[in-house]
Amino acid sequence: MKRIFITMTALLSFAAVAANADVVTLKNGDRLTGTFVNEKGGKLQLKSEVLGDLSIPVDKIASFSAEKPVAVVIKGQKPIKGQLELAPSGDWQITASGKSQNIAAATIDMIMVASEYDALENHNAKPWQDWKGASTLG
Repeated sequence: MKRIFITMTALLSFAAVAANADVVTLKNGDRLTGTFVNEKGGKLQLKSEVLGDLSIPVDKIASFSAEKPVAVVIKGQKPIKGQLELAPSGDWQITASGKSQNIAAATIDMIMVASEYDALENHNAKPWQDWKGASTLG
């Protein structure tokens, strides 16, 4: 009885981890799970616990949806924030406040996790506080 309980607990823990992961389904049928990092230049960046950092060409992806809200940066426009999915047409679909909007992939500069975008946008450090190098007077 104890073994069954431990086995069930382990399986439920694994299912909970898999449920929180972002899933990429490739056109050849392969499925990859991991954490969405960003999309830039037609490549989706995914961090997988098993495979490490992955760069996947968007044209090889059949379906994708991100668990966390994202910020879609479009050239010359205010970023659009919401839930991200890859539409069958190859364009991105953003859903915010119950409304969906398709965005042509060619117009997007970058897609990143919304919390990371907000952290960059609200960064107020002085130049010397961000300094990571060294300097000499000689």
